[in-house]
Amino acid sequence: MAKENKSETMRKLINGELKYPKVFKGYLWKTFGLNKVKKSCNHEETHKYLCRHLNMMKANMNWPTLDCTDFDQLLSFLINEKQFINYTLNAKLKATAIYGYFLEQFSQVFIMKQLKNETTTTLKDFLKEHLNISDSYSRKLRWLGKLFYKYERIQSLCISLNELYKRKVAIENMLNLDNEKSQFWMNKINL
Repeated sequence: MAKENKSETMRKLINGELKYPKVFKGYLWKTFGLNKVKKSCNHEETHKYLCRHLNMMKANMNWPTLDCTDFDQLLSFLINEKQFINYTLNAKLKATAIYGYFLEQFSQVFIMKQLKNETTTTLKDFLKEHLNISDSYSRKLRWLGKLFYKYERIQSLCISLNELYKRKVAIENMLNLDNEKSQFWMNKINL
């Protein structure tokens, strides 16, 4: 590619005059030297990011007492609380974390039912049919419930589940590899 052709092509790409298949986007940006450097967050940056979203107000919602082995009780809770979390996704994560925790418990009970041949449907299909929850959203909720059940301070964040999930790897690394920060997020906010 001649020098003038390269600069002309680059100008057209940047101005949107030239369309290209998305498959080649990375190759083109690399060819023109416009690669975005993927920045990895260290534990301190992740910790500071989360602290910026920490809500110091006391949460009113308490953990419900449910029998985590009772299929019907878990299903009833999940159906009743589904509407509530739809309206609080961008608010405190506590309700979403509680829902995710019990969704994880439910999925374990459901798998036991499958192993006993009490049901032939898949968890994915069951959640879609009865709770209208997609498989990917279910994984996010269960991840939140599983991982952050013991990190009470994280349940006080004012951030959406999707925004938090984007930083999943960095958060898991921080909590698993940095004992000081892990202890900080494990401790409850005392008001």
